[in-house]
Amino acid sequence: MSNARRGLTFRGAKKTIDARGLKCPLPTLRAALALERLPARGRLVLRSDDPVTAREFPAWCREFNHTLIRTEERGGVTRFEIQKK
Repeated sequence: MSNARRGLTFRGAKKTIDARGLKCPLPTLRAALALERLPARGRLVLRSDDPVTAREFPAWCREFNHTLIRTEERGGVTRFEIQKK
């Protein structure tokens, strides 16, 4: 499956995951897999419309020592920007 079909966009040391339509834990699992490919201090943007992910993803970031840089909610979609530890 291509990266575009997985909802991944690569831009150097920054990745974007469009996880809209996926339910928890899938957005977080996709983020975890994407982070494995990023260098230390690389950035990831995750977009999700799942309310459980909106609540749980910040705790996941803390648990794995990733920095949650920004969280925005607009039109039922939450956008997280994190930096890998």
